[in-house]
Amino acid sequence: MPYTTPTLPQIRESLVSSGIRYVNMGQTDSTKLIDGSIANNGFVALAEAPAGALFDQWKYFEYLKREMLPTTSIDSLEDQAGVDGYYRKQSSKSKGYAIFTGLANTNIPLNALLQSSDGYQFQTTETNDITLSSSSVLSITRSGFVVTVTTTSNHNLANGVLVSISGANQVDYNVISKPIQILSANSFKFTISETPTTPATGTILFSATYVKIGIESVSTGVANNLGYASTLSMLQSIAGVQSVVYIDYYGVQGGSDLEDLEIFRARYLESKKSNLPRVSAGGLKNYILNNVSGITRAWVLQNNPSVGYFTVLFVRDGDTNPIPTTLQANDLKAFITNQDNGCLVANSNPFQVYVEPPEAVYVDITFTTLSINDTIMRDAITQNIDFFFSKNTDLGQDIILGELINTIKGTVDSKNRTPNFTLSLSTDIVISTKQIAFRRNIIFPS
Repeated sequence: MPYTTPTLPQIRESLVSSGIRYVNMGQTDSTKLIDGSIANNGFVALAEAPAGALFDQWKYFEYLKREMLPTTSIDSLEDQAGVDGYYRKQSSKSKGYAIFTGLANTNIPLNALLQSSDGYQFQTTETNDITLSSSSVLSITRSGFVVTVTTTSNHNLANGVLVSISGANQVDYNVISKPIQILSANSFKFTISETPTTPATGTILFSATYVKIGIESVSTGVANNLGYASTLSMLQSIAGVQSVVYIDYYGVQGGSDLEDLEIFRARYLESKKSNLPRVSAGGLKNYILNNVSGITRAWVLQNNPSVGYFTVLFVRDGDTNPIPTTLQANDLKAFITNQDNGCLVANSNPFQVYVEPPEAVYVDITFTTLSINDTIMRDAITQNIDFFFSKNTDLGQDIILGELINTIKGTVDSKNRTPNFTLSLSTDIVISTKQIAFRRNIIFPS
């Protein structure tokens, strides 16, 4: 039967009644009997005095009992888990890139302070000069007065940045200092008042005067994460630099709160049930996923790139850019090569351990025809394509065109309609050993 700790009144009553009973035992002179009901009885006070101490002792024993087991412990849970090499995920700072605009050749210093509209502060982690930069345009299309620009590589721009277009044969596309709205890492849009022929032709360039600078939050926590539509303001003005600072497409991500204790407990207990030791590749993978905030998928390649070496690759699907940065890779390497953690690679020489992001293969899906081409159908198709990429991508896993087409064919929108379509893709997309596919743009007919 479970044991129930007595309450303080119960302990007092037990001490007083037991004491009176033993003192009065065998006493025949009624004048010498102790009456516990008499107010201010000195004996009762003496009997009750130890009750508080005994109650505290019982509570302490109860506390010790709770703290002995990882299933119930609170104060000692992290210490118990640490003996087995499992640690509570700590809060972390948000990191990303900001876009500074202003006069060319103006320097953005290291540790410049910025602030969000919510009052969270950030600082620059590098220094560089604002420059006039230009890059190639892959295509320009128009729908009504909205112009969509697709670039040959990541444009590194942000919402609100002023962009100029040059080289289009249709001169109405050649604009100067147009504020843009970001659509993806390699596309943006702006408006014009003319209706030139679409698509645009020519050798087209886009240009902007800006610099992309790494930043991180001053404090830790999820609240510091910012989307690409966010802006920051400079706390210290710099001549020649605009006070509004933009966030690039991938946002400022990676900020996390201290892991909830009950989530940590469940993760630790589940890890202890695993029959994969941390000195195996599968065990190291589980250890990384269970102990490092933000990492959602990891791969451990033994004897890679040669015998005795290890390569660990990982992604962070919860971030706007799932491909980790070099800094995040370095942090993970320091963690898993720490000998105190007892991982598969803990006793390896650091030069034998490679921790790196996989190479991202970005897939653009272009519909050459689509029979029902309205917002409802496009949204339903997009949702199905995203589901396909979440379930059918892995390290080194090809994108099978037939499977993608069947997924799109299975789309049923909210009006119970199915699409008829053709894609510009004609073959499977081959993914090599250290690559992983990500969906980039979905381009529907205009």
